[in-house]
Amino acid sequence: MSRSRASRRLACRVGLSLLGWLGSVHAQSADPGASPEPTSLAELEGEPLSLTDPSAPALETLGGLALYGFADFGFYKLFMPKGSLLRTQLFGDSAFAVGNLNTYLSGELGGGWRSLMEIRFTYLPNGSRPITASGIERVSTAAQDYTNSGRVRNTGSIFIERAWIEYSASAALNLRGGSWLTPYGIWNEDHGSPTIIPVTRPYVIGLELLPERQTGLLLYGSFFASESVTLRYQVGLSNGRGPIQDYADLDENKAVTLRLQLHHHGAGDLDLGAAAYIGRYTDLDQLIRPNGNGVLGVEEQLLQRYDEASYALDARYVRGGLHLQTEFIMNEKAYADGGRPVRSATQFQPDDRRYGGYGLAGYRFDWLGIMPYLTGEYFSPINTFEPTRAATRDVFWDFGLGINSRPTTNVTLKLEGNLAVFDIENAKGSALEHPVLGVQAQVAWAF
Repeated sequence: MSRSRASRRLACRVGLSLLGWLGSVHAQSADPGASPEPTSLAELEGEPLSLTDPSAPALETLGGLALYGFADFGFYKLFMPKGSLLRTQLFGDSAFAVGNLNTYLSGELGGGWRSLMEIRFTYLPNGSRPITASGIERVSTAAQDYTNSGRVRNTGSIFIERAWIEYSASAALNLRGGSWLTPYGIWNEDHGSPTIIPVTRPYVIGLELLPERQTGLLLYGSFFASESVTLRYQVGLSNGRGPIQDYADLDENKAVTLRLQLHHHGAGDLDLGAAAYIGRYTDLDQLIRPNGNGVLGVEEQLLQRYDEASYALDARYVRGGLHLQTEFIMNEKAYADGGRPVRSATQFQPDDRRYGGYGLAGYRFDWLGIMPYLTGEYFSPINTFEPTRAATRDVFWDFGLGINSRPTTNVTLKLEGNLAVFDIENAKGSALEHPVLGVQAQVAWAF
């Protein structure tokens, strides 16, 4: 194959990926009169076009390697009381920040095989603030740059967001192996900044009531139940959660994930989904000690263990410029004997049930792709944030009002104001006694 022909094929491959992102949420059932909504970056990240458009050309025939990604830059200012414990997790002073810089490598490997890798570049752990026995200590990664006369530089790190290979036998039968985003809801897989309407994902999504990603096997597929209805299933088997879950399982207990999704195209596009996750978390130390015969051996000391079950429901409706979506998630956690962590000097951590959800409503206008939107979030956990307060049930509310604009197909501009309020017992003196106000702005782009 000539070099010019290979270049054309690579350009075609990248072009098709971008077209997948610029299309509607489901290309096979797009409303011709609808304002273009980007699909998830999951489609840009390699969901086979045959799953969403049976008439589309097979990507396998194009060959080559696709390189693409997204990034965002923003500004934030939070208003909260001086000395609030919330400042251990949030920076209150106004600041500019580069939030995400994610790159993707996807390739068609031939014979129904393909792969995807996603890497996020980050400044972390520089500036992170772990809480220690002596207080809050800010991490510094300062190091002398030996190529620049020993000048001090702060080093960063990378996150392996996902890395998988899969085999596709048909649209209804695909097997993926590696590290993959947990298939639930809307925003866990659609995690690219240009596809997220608000500046940040809802709080309940960021809490990972279901794990954000897992390492293991994922079986999935879709089929048409009728001309207007598409059904999709996903079944996962993984290491589950753990302190080193990406490459080790400390309890021989594999987690199971199940997701079912229905897409209906009629007077608009409607997506309904349900997911469940069941797994066990184990953390332990290994101590080297002599046994009864004086021979050294390894003794495992259990630090933390709990069984958990999580459930999620989601719905999204798009018609023309109208966009409505919601998710509800619940997580139940039960600690094992000997695996319950200490909560305070006199208490152990209780079993917990956390649940919450959000709703979003917006309308996309043709002029500059402007979408005014409203968000509302609800979250209810047992208090673990402040050990000096009793383990009572807290309630968090967050309300947002913003504008999302797409002046070009690859650039998204956002401006948003937020109000967080808390309903807790014994609020006096608590970090959650007063509401928190915030202003955020962001420009996100795909490349």
